[in-house]
Amino acid sequence: MIAESASGQFPLRRGLVEGETAQYELRLQVLGQRGTLYGVSEHRVVREGGVPVERVRWVRMDETEVGDLSPLLQDAPAFDLSLDPSLPPPPLPAVRGPVARILTETLYRISLAVSPSLGAMRLAKPGDVVETVQPFIADGFAEPGPYMERWAATLTFELVSSDADKAVVRTRFSAPAAAPWPPLQPWMTATCNDGVTAFESVALEDSGYAAAWGCDDTFVQVTLSSEDGSILNARLETIARYFRRWCAGVDLTGCEEIEEGSERRSATLVRKNIDPPLPPDCLSTNQTDGLEYVLIPAGEFQMGCVPDDEECYEREKPRHTVAITQPFRMGRTETPVRAFERFAAATGRAMPPEPDGLPDYNDGWEKKDHPMVKVTWQEAQEYCAWAGGRLPTEAEWEYAARGGSDGLKYPWGNERSHEEANYWRSGGRDRWKHTAPVASFPANGFGLYDMAGNVYEWTADWYDEQYYGRSPAQDPPGPSQGKARVARGGAGFINPAVLRISTRLSHAPNQRNLHVGFRCVLEGPGD
Repeated sequence: MIAESASGQFPLRRGLVEGETAQYELRLQVLGQRGTLYGVSEHRVVREGGVPVERVRWVRMDETEVGDLSPLLQDAPAFDLSLDPSLPPPPLPAVRGPVARILTETLYRISLAVSPSLGAMRLAKPGDVVETVQPFIADGFAEPGPYMERWAATLTFELVSSDADKAVVRTRFSAPAAAPWPPLQPWMTATCNDGVTAFESVALEDSGYAAAWGCDDTFVQVTLSSEDGSILNARLETIARYFRRWCAGVDLTGCEEIEEGSERRSATLVRKNIDPPLPPDCLSTNQTDGLEYVLIPAGEFQMGCVPDDEECYEREKPRHTVAITQPFRMGRTETPVRAFERFAAATGRAMPPEPDGLPDYNDGWEKKDHPMVKVTWQEAQEYCAWAGGRLPTEAEWEYAARGGSDGLKYPWGNERSHEEANYWRSGGRDRWKHTAPVASFPANGFGLYDMAGNVYEWTADWYDEQYYGRSPAQDPPGPSQGKARVARGGAGFINPAVLRISTRLSHAPNQRNLHVGFRCVLEGPGD
């Protein structure tokens, strides 16, 4: 480990394993603006000159809508955050570009909210409070230029709660009681309820320079892991009162009238589970169909509609305990076109009819890495038998989809997100009109892709709306007969309510649907 926590204190000092990489998604909204900013940052722990450092760089930035915040997205350079509590916190990164600046500043404040140098390490039990004696000052640029940011605040840390797994720290950033610097211009002064000027910025705008200054009040609530002190998630709220003036010269001369306004920001930061490395014995490649299969351990879970899910149908109830008593291997992705073509060539059969009725769906089966659709239940079962397996039971499918996390609506949490799945319409990472290439979104806790969204997937079970009321507690095989088969997983262009893990759909086994595909399970150890 890079750093260890002080004995008996919680939260732990942020101390990820050296070389470990984590990714976080930051989503930020500014009241009054039309766009939602988001970015994915990569955090890698290194040691430089004997000092543990968390190196942060943006790997993706975007807006969910074309908004007023930035006419052009610009790359942001990497910056460092020290993990050594004996060192002062690093300066505010000097970042160019309005989108990069606003995201980086927000991420920076969230990181400071659990800074050991500023006081979080001195919190020992819920209710403890630590206040900084001197104001914290961050200076993005020493001299004004096309982009400049200066900011100062006094910080208050409070340990809200803690248990064996995590702790919640709340930090408040307030304007200092006295000005920490002389203003860039005499007119750049402001007095707010709890202090004086807390921030100044200068940015290139419309062939001139926009100067802004004022005070803000920011609250950050952060949840930390007890295992390594890393940030699991965070919520930031900022209310700012600002003054603004446009000037023709970089030295802030030739200026127009001073404007006054206010702004509210809110942001969420979530640690991503993006393609976690799987142990070698958990991942194998099937030599017949060429696809990866993931080992799913035996276990117990709660099957059906989760508590507080108001979108559930009666066919998803009652929620009941199910034990999967034997491990199995499941296709890591939905079966793509290229794998089905391999099956068709090996068995001397024709490909199913091409998709029709929707322009640019998958004409001529030319999108080889998109999920195979328009296969009947029998064709899917025959493919799985050729590959050395079978279709999953409905219980196996839901157990695998939950990825080891019970009680969630979706494999990633309780909120729908186009950053996590392909479904109705598009936005964010989900840029596809119809299906997406398999594995285009983060894997779940078992390392499986697209267990929600993209296409429905055939299961082995006959469909019975009342089956949950009499289902066996161990390895339920499904009804012994029926007229339709169960499909699971939520298609990409159907009502978003079906994206939930517990959703069940019935399909006639001889139907060919644009929104139904499949994946297989293998019962052997794999190659």
